[in-house]
Amino acid sequence: MRLIIIVILGILGCSKTKSITEQTVSDTTSLNHQTRVIPLNREEETARLTDTTSNGVKIQFRELNQKTFDSLQRQIKRTDLQLSSFDRQITKLDSCLTFKLNNGKTNSLCNMDDGEYYEKYQIKGLLTKSNVLLVNFENWEENHDFLLNLKDGSYYILSPFYEVSPRQDLILGYVDIVNAPIYKGELIITRIEKGALTTLIKKDLGQISITDGSWISNNDCLITTGTTVNKQNGTIEIKDKKHYLIKIE
Repeated sequence: MRLIIIVILGILGCSKTKSITEQTVSDTTSLNHQTRVIPLNREEETARLTDTTSNGVKIQFRELNQKTFDSLQRQIKRTDLQLSSFDRQITKLDSCLTFKLNNGKTNSLCNMDDGEYYEKYQIKGLLTKSNVLLVNFENWEENHDFLLNLKDGSYYILSPFYEVSPRQDLILGYVDIVNAPIYKGELIITRIEKGALTTLIKKDLGQISITDGSWISNNDCLITTGTTVNKQNGTIEIKDKKHYLIKIE
């Protein structure tokens, strides 16, 4: 699944709520995409891909030659998040989708269109084991997914492009600058565990683009990187491609 935005962790404030039959949209908690809260475990790193340990997890990078990379590509496993329907828990108020959080508060995702700007939300479904919602957000320049925790309304915006591990407990996120030229290169690996979303690694790659990412096992994934060059005709060219195996232990 390939979508566009930078990873952010946002914590939504909660307002005093009434019973759902008495509520108006102004009584609910609304998702504010302009709020930028840095995750507590965020790491600002250089473009060099080096081994690291974060949150008790060891992450290794092994550069591959073309022959080895081509061989490992035969093991690629494409996985979609397994979702259950959340439709019965949603109440529509005006242009908003409202639903209860586990803390008793009410959250709202409000669509709007004033002719010059619009926002649109689609709740794709519930990750039952993790108790988080997968939601799609769209406006005139963005179209991306984010995970919303039903425990407290916190949300975690997924990377520009992302792939889910076969066991669905890890997300490999990255920026393909050719397809998302307004962003700089970035690599992020996130763990989903019992409703907790933890950034295991975050690397700022600058003008190094990751052109593809995929899982070959529950704990191993492949990425291809390349240096971006802006051409005179406005297009972006990728040079000096390199292939890596990432091992998560």
